[in-house]
Amino acid sequence: MYAELQNATSDEDRENAIRDSFPNEGHLRTAMLSLIELLDPTIDTAEPLIRDADVESLVKIVLFEERRRYERAHPSKPPMSLPASRGGRVVPPVARPLQAPPPFS
Repeated sequence: MYAELQNATSDEDRENAIRDSFPNEGHLRTAMLSLIELLDPTIDTAEPLIRDADVESLVKIVLFEERRRYERAHPSKPPMSLPASRGGRVVPPVARPLQAPPPFS
């Protein structure tokens, strides 16, 4: 899953990579709650607001936390930079209204 996330260039691609990594929604929910707890231990995944959230919201939380983690690990890079790809050139982010936190790179 993480290898695919690094190659994804949009939130939609990242969400699809996450969803495609699990055989059913039950496994996806369990994995997202576990990842949320690992990425940000201050989030109480037993709290009903998080525990009972729909899977789409849990995926968005994971994407947000991954983005934040990446930005902390790479403070000198611009927040919206993407990895070099497509023949070694940097692919610029797509300008569109955000419905979720910006994608991590």
